[in-house]
Amino acid sequence: MGEIKVIREKQQMFFSRGITRDINFRKEALRKLRKVIIEKEDKIAAALKSDLNKSSFEGYATETGLVLNEIGYFLKKTASLSRKKRVSTPVFAWPSSSYVVMEPLGQVFIISPWNYPFNLALVPLVGAVAAGNVVLLRPSGRSPATNAVIREIIKDSFNEEHVAVADCDSLTSEKALALKWDLIFFTGSTDVGKKVCQMAAGNLTPLVLELGGKCPAIVEDDASVKIAAKRIVWGKLINAGQTCIAPDYLLVNKRVKNELITEMQTAVKNFYGENPAENPDYPRIVSEKAFERLLSYIDSENVISGGRYRREALSLEPTLLNATFSDRCMQDEMFGPILPVIEYGELEEAIGLITKTEKPLAVYFFSNSREKQKRILRETSSGACLFNDVIMHIANDNLPFGGVGASGSGRYHGYESFRTFSNIKAVMNSSPYIDIPIKYPPFGRWEKIIRMILR
Repeated sequence: MGEIKVIREKQQMFFSRGITRDINFRKEALRKLRKVIIEKEDKIAAALKSDLNKSSFEGYATETGLVLNEIGYFLKKTASLSRKKRVSTPVFAWPSSSYVVMEPLGQVFIISPWNYPFNLALVPLVGAVAAGNVVLLRPSGRSPATNAVIREIIKDSFNEEHVAVADCDSLTSEKALALKWDLIFFTGSTDVGKKVCQMAAGNLTPLVLELGGKCPAIVEDDASVKIAAKRIVWGKLINAGQTCIAPDYLLVNKRVKNELITEMQTAVKNFYGENPAENPDYPRIVSEKAFERLLSYIDSENVISGGRYRREALSLEPTLLNATFSDRCMQDEMFGPILPVIEYGELEEAIGLITKTEKPLAVYFFSNSREKQKRILRETSSGACLFNDVIMHIANDNLPFGGVGASGSGRYHGYESFRTFSNIKAVMNSSPYIDIPIKYPPFGRWEKIIRMILR
């Protein structure tokens, strides 16, 4: 804890010197970070393989590549995002000019999780640096190989007073959360998110919470079933389902249920072969504890397909379960390669089931009907809504990413990251020479005029 206080004091002094306000300084820091990441791509891939058995392709597509893409965005946009934006001024404030400036918040504390240990540590960090902040990053202790590479990258890219990495233990995190920060950015579970809120409350520290939840995939009877099956299976099995925006459960119109299940089984076989648990490109479950939790959801009576596993490799094959909303597997976020399947009759029934649960990070709706799509958009609430696809919104840095309600608060990626890590300051510059008397007492003679203006 003493080390964190020392780092924090160094960063506070460094920030107070105004160096990070310089746009060229920020861009040069991002260029150096990009250079170091590219130099260490092989190390990053090996670490992700060690921690989660991610293939080289999946590691780059879902982790390293997205970080480099975010850096590229800010190298192009930081200067324009930092310029003051003129806004109109009401007539009763004449003669004045008004504008908005984006200034750095200051000291940012980022807490990142284990499931995408490189992406979810570095993407918010890139936004914070682009916006001119100093950063302390605390990665998860459950991805040790990736954390070691992250430490190397940060050490080779930044001075400690600009960006530093904290120890991964929970005690360090708790004590750090009790300190005063200008922003805490947390990615993790809803339960831990609640504790973070409580610990940050003493200093009224602003929070961004990127949490979890149960994201539904809904397949209507007019959907392109083969495409729906392929995309749902793909999205569910990225990182073996250990993804906050993975389809967590499947709502399927009973008229296409059998066809969809058959196509999903075919997709699993095409992607990972007859025995996915033996496939070297199939990611593993992060820990024995998580593995046992997933096995506890599997009952031979409710298994549609899958259910085989290799305990020694922490590998569980893709599993479809017949389920109802009262089943235990529907009470918690799944975070694994198990997909509960629930059938419904009409679309209003599916919407009713979704709206009875906590608001998710995303809703995935498969239908070729524009009217049905409009209904889903209008009658459900979520951080994102995708039609005829899953997960792909996270790769678009022009879209904000985040949750609503129990799935999180705040947004990031691209422009939204810049807003999140900036103080959006209102500025008004009034003339010292012309003074309109309407705002001064006595008021009687001006009331009619002010009523005409303010309406």
